[in-house]
Amino acid sequence: MVSIVFPLAHYGCCMRHLGENIRNNFHNASVVYHFYKAAKAYNIDVFSDYFNRIRDLVPQAATHLERVGFHRWSRAFFPGNRRFAEKFHERRMKFINAPTIFVPSIEKDIAKNINLGNKLLVHRTANYKYIVTGQDEVAIVDLLAKSCTYKVFDIDKIHCPHAMAALRCQYGDDYGRSIYEYSSSYYNVEVYLIAYVEEIKPCHLKKLGKFLLRF
Repeated sequence: MVSIVFPLAHYGCCMRHLGENIRNNFHNASVVYHFYKAAKAYNIDVFSDYFNRIRDLVPQAATHLERVGFHRWSRAFFPGNRRFAEKFHERRMKFINAPTIFVPSIEKDIAKNINLGNKLLVHRTANYKYIVTGQDEVAIVDLLAKSCTYKVFDIDKIHCPHAMAALRCQYGDDYGRSIYEYSSSYYNVEVYLIAYVEEIKPCHLKKLGKFLLRF
């Protein structure tokens, strides 16, 4: 199902579960032994040596493992973490010359919520506190607390339509400049780029395995 829904995503199989399936279905301890040796091999030649032993012992087991796919359960065929380095570089370059303050997807949400907020009625109950009404909805917005009873403002940390309407009432026609002050700084393009600025170097799988064993 993963290969259908996410065809470009890398996914793997649990070596332990696959090994137990081999043990229960083919009842051959030597095959299980060679399976684990093949799964843990770093080198394709070493992997092939153990896998050919499985084929010689129980051809059906080898066929089963081939059907699963070597790259999903064997270390020798694992692509490593080069894909993360490429992805980090891709995301940096995507927004490095962005003309907006926030990343484009959030800027689209802001524009949409501004339009929706313009259709709502606002009543001030205290400084920075408002009751916002629309069709069959009533929301209480506290700008200082960055809170709205509909919880979108609270959780997403960006103005929902109710909060947009309250901000417009608080600051007038120039409220657009205040949107960024009340939203999370994590949406800022500069902050986003900082998250991907570190160089990701491919790690030798053997060293990576030893590191993970510490945890």
